[in-house]
Amino acid sequence: MLKRHSLAPVTVLLAAVVLCVVVAAAGTALRGSDVLSPTGTAGAAADAPPLTVYFLDVGQADAALLCSEGEAILIDAGNDEDRTFVLSFLEQKGVDRLTLAVGTHGHEDHIGALDEVIAAVPTEQLLLSPVPADTKTYRNLLAAAERAKVPVTYPAPGDQFSFGCCDMTVLGPIGVFGEDYEDLNDSSLSLLVSCGETTFFFTGDMERPMELILLDNWDLQEVDVLKVGHHGSGDATCYPFLRALMPTYAVISVGADNPYGHPHENLLSRLRDADATVLRTDQLGTITLVSDGQTVRVVSP
Repeated sequence: MLKRHSLAPVTVLLAAVVLCVVVAAAGTALRGSDVLSPTGTAGAAADAPPLTVYFLDVGQADAALLCSEGEAILIDAGNDEDRTFVLSFLEQKGVDRLTLAVGTHGHEDHIGALDEVIAAVPTEQLLLSPVPADTKTYRNLLAAAERAKVPVTYPAPGDQFSFGCCDMTVLGPIGVFGEDYEDLNDSSLSLLVSCGETTFFFTGDMERPMELILLDNWDLQEVDVLKVGHHGSGDATCYPFLRALMPTYAVISVGADNPYGHPHENLLSRLRDADATVLRTDQLGTITLVSDGQTVRVVSP
């Protein structure tokens, strides 16, 4: 992912690749970005793959847990009613600390249980979209972060973070809410996570307007895994965006028999045209993908 109007990200990313090779050979757990390198702990077996990503089955909502070399980050946490499941899942996976918790945007089906998570699990930093939501759920999250003394950061495009042997780059949102885009879905933090030569793209609920803005501002490349935008809405993952990414796997976090008709057939048709392997939480439950730094594979339940 290279920003077209600046060569700085190119230099940073190339330096990160070189550093990763050197550090990996030395047997250490640190890789990548010199912009921010938070620390955290999570249970991890000695023979665990470099990166394991769990797309949690939280129904018509979003939550993903990423674990790498003893560190973990949580991207979204489902609805408020999902708090027990999410916390139990973290405990089951031995996660006793989060390097990062991320709320991609202010909708309840993404940040509903995040306040309970950061209240229960020590968290180094909370990343939120720069566009706030005027809701009780959003205010509860900020209050929980204040009580737990968790620093809140509103990252900008190009900001980088690291955990385990992975790098995460913030790609969006880009522009001014109310001028360049008007839907809170398009205010979602869009995140590119890289582990070695493999890449995972997390979109939140971003739809076509922001997808086109990203295409205008970044040189988007093929990815291994795409977390499909907005639970498979027909207004998300448009053809130009999909043609740039051409994911091997397309993960749809969606509830069975949901009232929105997600995932929409026109979206599924586009994914078929892109020859992506579609993985749906309403059909498979929690989905586990692992990267060895070279390839990504699906782990059977």
